[in-house]
Amino acid sequence: MRKIFIILFLMLSIFTVINAHPFKTEKELQDFYAKIDKEVDKELKKDYIKLFEQRKANLKEKASNNDTKKMLEDNEYLFVFKNGKLEKVFKKDILDGKFIILSYIYENGKKRKIVCLNKENSHYYGTVKGFEEDGNPLYSGQFYDGKMEGIYKEYYESGKIFKEINFINDKENGQEKIYYKDGKILRIVNLKNGKENGDVIDYYPNGRIKNKAHFIDGELNGEVISYSENGNIIEKGFMKGKLLNGDTFAYYPNGKLKEKDSFKNGKREGESIIYYENGNVKQKSTFKNDKREGDLFIYYPSGKLCQTEKYINGKAEGEVIEYYENGVIKEKAYFINDKQEKEHFFYDEKGKLIKTDIYKNGVKQ
Repeated sequence: MRKIFIILFLMLSIFTVINAHPFKTEKELQDFYAKIDKEVDKELKKDYIKLFEQRKANLKEKASNNDTKKMLEDNEYLFVFKNGKLEKVFKKDILDGKFIILSYIYENGKKRKIVCLNKENSHYYGTVKGFEEDGNPLYSGQFYDGKMEGIYKEYYESGKIFKEINFINDKENGQEKIYYKDGKILRIVNLKNGKENGDVIDYYPNGRIKNKAHFIDGELNGEVISYSENGNIIEKGFMKGKLLNGDTFAYYPNGKLKEKDSFKNGKREGESIIYYENGNVKQKSTFKNDKREGDLFIYYPSGKLCQTEKYINGKAEGEVIEYYENGVIKEKAYFINDKQEKEHFFYDEKGKLIKTDIYKNGVKQ
């Protein structure tokens, strides 16, 4: 049962942190980005191969210390070639000459990445955009003074959003959302300073919750619940410091209890019970420090005893007896230190001995 509780499910809420920008409001920041993005979008629409052909007669060569590169420029653009292929294009001056726009180019001439740089320190400003070779968007992220500040997005090949995260001062803060290809929510994560804080929720394509967990400072801490697609609880437990603590429950698809265990610091401790779908006990035993200890009882769906075993420190020790449903002994064996020893008796349904095997150190003689 513990396996499903180790799954990490992600989500988020808004938190107050110190911003890395001088703007008083989010609107002021977005207005600043909009000015830069407007200039970037102008460059995105341009075919730089054609633009170079239109300007090449008036371009002058700029000195380069790299033999594989050639740089040609005019007052507005700088074209960088590597081994004869256009590699980069600089739009020299935007927004009163404080910024430049740099585009990285695929061999097919399409843009691979486009960024706005501060002329003084080359820090990123505005929305950085990356593209597939066919021109479809790959990612985009908002930057201020070289740090991520705003929304970061990744895209499916179709161009639809795969993931979006809010950044403040170069760290994830607020909601991270992951989407299915059809645009429906797959996961929501609450983040603070780059760590999960609050509820993390996974969703089925039908919009119902699949998994829900609570995080504190990046660690699972609180109730963890898994649901079926029709909304019934599948498993439920409590995590503290990444470890299961307290009672955990597993359920059948119809909502009936399937299994109950108790944990202490990630280890089974106490009674463990497994149920049939009809509600009768299927198996009952006790654990100590994550090892079975004492009697193990196994039952038929009717509720009648099927088998008994004894354990010491997780190892079978002593008699193992299996019963017919009418209560007559079916088999009787003996274990020492988890290995079968001595006689193994077989009986018919009337209790008559029909066969005897001998074991030594777990091997049939």
